[in-house]
Amino acid sequence: MKYSDKTAILLENKDLFKATLAEFSEKPYNLASTNEIILKSGINKGSFYYRFSNKEELFVAIMDYVIVTQIDLFNQRKDYSSMESLNSLFFELFYNLYLLHNEDEKFLTLLSLHLKDSYASKIISSLCVEPLIERFKVKFDLYNKIDYFQDIMIVFENLYYNFPTSIFKKGDVYANLKRFVDFILTKNDFTSASLKEPSVDLTEFIPSTPISYLVVENQALTYPKDCFMISTHLDNYDNIAIKLKKMTRLFRLTIEKTVNVFINRSFKNLDYLLVFNSNNVKILSKNNQILEKLLLIFLFLIVTEEPKVILDLDMIGFSQEEKRLIYLDILPILGKTSKIIVVSNSIEADYINENVYYVDYLKKVIKLSSDSINKISKQNVEIQFDNDSGTKIEYIEMAQLFDANKKIRSVRTINKIDYQTIINLEGKI
Repeated sequence: MKYSDKTAILLENKDLFKATLAEFSEKPYNLASTNEIILKSGINKGSFYYRFSNKEELFVAIMDYVIVTQIDLFNQRKDYSSMESLNSLFFELFYNLYLLHNEDEKFLTLLSLHLKDSYASKIISSLCVEPLIERFKVKFDLYNKIDYFQDIMIVFENLYYNFPTSIFKKGDVYANLKRFVDFILTKNDFTSASLKEPSVDLTEFIPSTPISYLVVENQALTYPKDCFMISTHLDNYDNIAIKLKKMTRLFRLTIEKTVNVFINRSFKNLDYLLVFNSNNVKILSKNNQILEKLLLIFLFLIVTEEPKVILDLDMIGFSQEEKRLIYLDILPILGKTSKIIVVSNSIEADYINENVYYVDYLKKVIKLSSDSINKISKQNVEIQFDNDSGTKIEYIEMAQLFDANKKIRSVRTINKIDYQTIINLEGKI
């Protein structure tokens, strides 16, 4: 954006600009003194009034500069009109305040002081460039159906005008702001520290595809009552084992024997179950008893044609080969008869790039496009580097890797996309 003519004139004299910024960022509009500005800047009084007719023109000039600076900082990161989630809007606004604070602490003070002053705000609304906060309000109107929308707006207004800049000085600012926004958006009672985290209701989450992947972190989830929860049945595996023994009449269950019984005794063609008898399965299940039990549970589900299945296991303990077996070989077979939701803190970008969802800070289930997944894994890298506050992790585009002016300790390609990776890159993908 371009500055007004008066702003351009103000920028021509650095001392005048500095004195104007200091005066208006320290005092309300009614108390700010043009004489003080003239005195501190050292400019000739006649020369000053040749350039500015009155205090209002000077005020508009400095406000325009800061507002345009703020908007430019924002536009370098985001197009506000394209953002869809409320948490993105909040985060980008507050992160923008951090960037503005880094430019000059007085810029943020100037906005906070005068946007909440009734007299000054009238001058700003009638004569200045439209502030970023007003542009945000237009976008916020899209969310007026949220139950606690008014509460959010009250907090939004007050935090913008009295933002706790101490957050900017503590460790990882990006992560701190994420937690800060998370707190704002998930608490209906902003005065209660004991308020329980609202759960994410999946009872109405009905994916249209056989297999869907839901990436979560620490969110509490409410599942439909008629779902088969694999973690629950794995913990009570003996009950499944008893049912399988009755179905197969086997005294000792093995994957191979169970598969052969099902194929030989069924009126249906179940030859696709032979994948369970592959050498790969035999080797992997021999070394992992949990995997063996899990595969037997999958066999039970395939034969009984359970309609809704939740795979809610922590897959951290499984090897890449074991996960590849489950995701690429077993789940597609189960998906012939069941709707499956895989709930995990990460996905494997190498072989999962469709039907991926995540939970945003509004506890809404959002779909992540396959293009977004490819952009995360193919266009970005995770870098670990040292700064004044310690070791930090960031996600940057590969093309920027060699331009990064940082003491980089390590670089990691993003093959496994976890919840934090999605949240950190939200809006960039």
